[in-house]
Parts: sequence; structure tokens; C-alpha cells
Amino acid sequence: MVVHPDCLATALSAARVAGLPSDRIVLLNSGCLGPNLVTVDNLINEGLKTESSFVERKLRAGEAKTKLAFLSFSSGTTGKPKVYL
Repeated sequence: MVVHPDCLATALSAARVAGLPSDRIVLLNSGCLGPNLVTVDNLINEGLKTESSFVERKLRAGEAKTKLAFLSFSSGTTGKPKVYL
């Protein structure tokens, strides 16, 4: 569950009712850290320390003439974000 710190109390209550452990709650920012809670920034930093498991597929010479391609205009979907402040 991804939660804004202002809604943390409500999220913790809802998680208890749903049987969701509090360590499955992620805060949008570090405004208020609770026990066993991480922030989105924590997850990003952990991911940046991990070696990528994505393997880029390389086409053989001339193969691009017969293959369909899709270019997703998104940042950080398979690697490090282009801009992180």
C-alpha cells in the first residue's frame, strides 16, 4: 500500500482490518516514519544499488526490416531514472 504520511494512521488501521502487515506499507515521502515502514525514496535508492537484470535484445543485421517495434516514452521502466532529485 502506498500512502501519504498524512494518511498513515488510516492506512495502518485499514491494513490491520485487511490483514496486511505494516511492512507492506510504503510512504510517499519521509515526512513521518513509523515502525517497519519504508519510503518511495528508500525503494528507489535500493533499486539503484542493484545490478540491472534487464537484457537488451540486439537485432541482427537486416532483422529490423521484418520486426515490429514499440518505443515507450517513459523514464526508468527498465533502469535508472533519467532525472532523480
